[in-house]
Amino acid sequence: MASLSQILSNLFGPGKADLGQRVEQPRAYQIMRRHNPKGLVGVEGRIVCMIEDYTDPDGRLFRMEYQSTPDGRQANAWVRHNPWGSLQDMHTINGGMICIGAGVHDSDPARSPYDLETVIKKARFWCTAISVYHETGEFPNP
Repeated sequence: MASLSQILSNLFGPGKADLGQRVEQPRAYQIMRRHNPKGLVGVEGRIVCMIEDYTDPDGRLFRMEYQSTPDGRQANAWVRHNPWGSLQDMHTINGGMICIGAGVHDSDPARSPYDLETVIKKARFWCTAISVYHETGEFPNP
């Protein structure tokens, strides 16, 4: 039977990961943290993701998901909870993907023409705009 020190040596010995080692976070991770320090941020393969709860000015809670390339140069957004009841709403496709602008109809963020900063701002605008639409029947333009 292996001792505890042998097990730890096998896990963390020379050439193994050092838990105290500083790991450089992708730029997209840093951008997401800056926009929402409490958002759930993770990396899935080559995609950096953030789930956040965003509240419109009237207090309605939306759950948003952003996906980005690690450098933050290309991204897209989804609404995962819409207080108005449907993920298929004005300016959404493919189960809640938000149409951020022209050319954003592909779920792969690497094919988006919009950077992460722009996507987060436009998706948050969408939350307010969709509420205005449901209240007045008109979707505002920025």
